[in-house]
Amino acid sequence: MKKVYILLNLELEIISALKKSEADVVRLRIIGNNATEGIPAIYGVDAIKSIFELTNAAACSVLDPRSAYLGKKPEQVTHYVSKLRLGHTERGSFIFTLLSPVSPSLLKNSALENFPEDEPFERNVTLKLCEALEATHKALTICETSQDFEVFSSGIANGINANICQALSNLTKMSEKIELSVTWANSRPINKPIYRQYFYGRWSGILEEAAKRFSIQEPRPDEKIFGLIVKLHREPNQTEGKVTVKTQIDGKLSSLIIRAENDDYSKFVAAHDKKAPIVCQGTLIKKAKQWELLLPINIQEVTYE
Repeated sequence: MKKVYILLNLELEIISALKKSEADVVRLRIIGNNATEGIPAIYGVDAIKSIFELTNAAACSVLDPRSAYLGKKPEQVTHYVSKLRLGHTERGSFIFTLLSPVSPSLLKNSALENFPEDEPFERNVTLKLCEALEATHKALTICETSQDFEVFSSGIANGINANICQALSNLTKMSEKIELSVTWANSRPINKPIYRQYFYGRWSGILEEAAKRFSIQEPRPDEKIFGLIVKLHREPNQTEGKVTVKTQIDGKLSSLIIRAENDDYSKFVAAHDKKAPIVCQGTLIKKAKQWELLLPINIQEVTYE
């Protein structure tokens, strides 16, 4: 009976894939003892968010491989994501599908059919997603035994980043096992089999830690800081001074270094003399274990009336 169920499932998957012939199909299957009976509603919401984030991060990586994407996304990525569509759910555990429309091949059934053709951006995104998932899976199997997080950093060029890791962490929290697969649009044939990879619930913590480490590596532009100045230092005859601020970063009380010159430094001195908190904006980075705020702007004392 189980074999019949599996075969019927496979047939349904093939038929569904044929119907979606004009789009690459990213498929998420949540596998577990209770998945066939449904999943908590909040998991469904998180699953949809996470599968969108996977493709969003892959699209960013096609344009500019980085450790994290924290700010506004490039216009080309935003346009691509706006064209994504949720497909119908499917039988077999609990399955979500995301349709990534792909422009048809212009060489199909022509005299140039056997010549190489540049892939459009949307196809490059799904290819990058497969590459990122494969690299992340490999990193997880190594890190699980070695605790060597550097294996994640070495995969940035392959599409591993904080966003991919966090999305996978969110998904693997839902069950002991998930399956991610990609089928290719018939309208744009590619000489690749259906991609399929499995991720396990026990990996969720590793993925979350990798996401945190990646996020720390990436500068955070336009970060707003609120805190109390605890130390000022400026060498004689120097215009630049160093300001140490106690503030909350990622939910933790941290020391932050701000380097400022002339009038900006004077604003920090005035706030310190009054024991007043300050707010300012800048690019937040972490060097070794020390947080710094670069190019501070909009420096203001906080007054309470």
